[in-house]
Amino acid sequence: MIRSILILMLLFANSGTAVFAATKPLLMEGKKTLFQRVVTKPGATLSSHAGGTDQSKSLAPFSIQYVYSKKRMGQQQWLQVAENVRGENLGWVAEDQSIAWNQGLTVTFRNPLERERALLFKNRDSLKKLIDDQDSQQYKRHYDQAVSGIVASDSPVVAIQPNYNIDATKDFYVAPILQHEDVFFGNSQAKLLKIATIPDTSEAPAASTEPAAPATKIPDGFSTGVVFVMDATLSMGEYIDRTREAIRKIYKDLDETGGTGQVRFGLVAFRDNPDAAEGLGYLTKTFATLEQGVNAEQFFAVVDQVSPATVSSKDFREDAYAGVKAALETIVWNGIDARYVVLVTDAGPREAQDELGSTGLSAEALNKLAEKQSISLTVLHLLTPSGIANHDAAKRSYQTLARYPGVGVLYYGVAAGQLQQFGQAVDILSSQISQQVITAMGGEAPETSKDTSKLAGLAEKISRIGNAMRIQYLNKNQQVPDVVSAWTLDHSFSSPEEKTLDVGVLLTRDQLSDLHERLTKTLESFEDGLLEPGNFIADLKSVAATLSRDPNQLKNTTTNTDLASMGLLQEYIEDLPYQSAALSTSLDDWEAWPVSQQVHFVNSLEEKIAYYQALYDHSDMWYTPGGGPVSGDSVMALSLDMLP
Repeated sequence: MIRSILILMLLFANSGTAVFAATKPLLMEGKKTLFQRVVTKPGATLSSHAGGTDQSKSLAPFSIQYVYSKKRMGQQQWLQVAENVRGENLGWVAEDQSIAWNQGLTVTFRNPLERERALLFKNRDSLKKLIDDQDSQQYKRHYDQAVSGIVASDSPVVAIQPNYNIDATKDFYVAPILQHEDVFFGNSQAKLLKIATIPDTSEAPAASTEPAAPATKIPDGFSTGVVFVMDATLSMGEYIDRTREAIRKIYKDLDETGGTGQVRFGLVAFRDNPDAAEGLGYLTKTFATLEQGVNAEQFFAVVDQVSPATVSSKDFREDAYAGVKAALETIVWNGIDARYVVLVTDAGPREAQDELGSTGLSAEALNKLAEKQSISLTVLHLLTPSGIANHDAAKRSYQTLARYPGVGVLYYGVAAGQLQQFGQAVDILSSQISQQVITAMGGEAPETSKDTSKLAGLAEKISRIGNAMRIQYLNKNQQVPDVVSAWTLDHSFSSPEEKTLDVGVLLTRDQLSDLHERLTKTLESFEDGLLEPGNFIADLKSVAATLSRDPNQLKNTTTNTDLASMGLLQEYIEDLPYQSAALSTSLDDWEAWPVSQQVHFVNSLEEKIAYYQALYDHSDMWYTPGGGPVSGDSVMALSLDMLP
């Protein structure tokens, strides 16, 4: 009997199955508690034996797997992996079907509009030499060759960032950081990064070898959506009427040029907290969706019902952010290629900490939500005399809200709230957007009012955004280059102060929920006096470090098991290429801050919690690798500056 059991044990040990596998994943080199992990490429399969000769099953693209053992079969290295640290459902995957993923940080290419695109080099030394020599001329030669698509055979460049902004909800990719090195470049500190770029090719069409068509003709499927977010409080009656007038004119121009249906309008009205002012009616109301705005008849059947409130709100601030949030969340943007939201108001916004505000979001957070959806935000701010005390603060907030990557700020202040000047701004803005479609279709551009220098600047920015959106549409079937290993610089070579890459953490929807829950509990415990400042800071560091290393482990920790108290914090952060704000904050910093700065720090955490909830609720922002409905396993990259 004993002999039979020993034989069975030997058979199982040699089979590579899960029965007698290692009880823990392999440790990373030089670490005591951090395990080796990989991220799977599209097309990866899991086999029960090393060598993959048996029937195998497909793995979801970009799934994170823990490595339990390694085995070479001929020329091929195989990894025994499982999706958790408990060794459940162990199997074998070929090493070349995965990329090492020993920390959770990934990079994304910044919008290349008005920016230098990132170059990817075959090896470190060739890029490092250009940096050490400050050889901008040689770099430019490499850059120009890559842009032209004619690269010399001895060029050190392997690829270049695409010339359009990549919508991660449609053309998802991950770019894990494999190695990093600090360098000084010009007067800036930068990093050399070794990365891999992995697009999701599981459902993608075959990549074309032909160069992209120039963005001069819009295909029939291209569509533009413009949603006005209108302040509908007591003082706004004549501005509401003038906006309707401008949109009527645009519909007429579209009808005459055959563009009806390709530019759609929507309208969301907002007032203020209805509990604070009896008779105010509503906080936000979507009067017209983009589906209803496909033609003038449908649009005005509902928008003609928009009227100003008959009572005043509590003060000269209103919940403009609630209106913008409603436009981002209640409007169906799927299928819309060029996306614009235009906020019209004569009041300042309810900021995140305002007790009468409803969103808990800052202007920066709303701007990030819009950017994730490839939506540009424009603000027409009516600087009426009655709100003069609030103008400067409101302007700062709205300029943050209306910032567009690579273009600048899409904010226009209407002096004294003059109706004629406002009408001119609305006409030019709407005409510029519709003109991009009409001229690209081969029609004649509609006439626009003569503008002032500020309006000309706003119109020019809108034009640049429109051109970029057309380029993105024309390249929608192309992808980031599939590169196993390359070196790049995280700053622009020609403008060292500008970054070419953003850094984030790849999270599943369930992991974002874990983060929201954990951070909420930490903050509540601190505000209730259950956590001393030292433990509060330590717990924030623990959350940030866990997210940066292995977000899957966040659910296994509590406010009573922070990494600092276990002596593990240094192990987690010592070789991270980038760190979030909490990781660079100490108890000494906290105690040295004035009360106002401490309050600001806590408020910023509350705003991030509200931001996480907005991200979680917005299913359009999530990507399900390999296709399928949005679920807890759907993913997105959360920007490093939005981590604790």
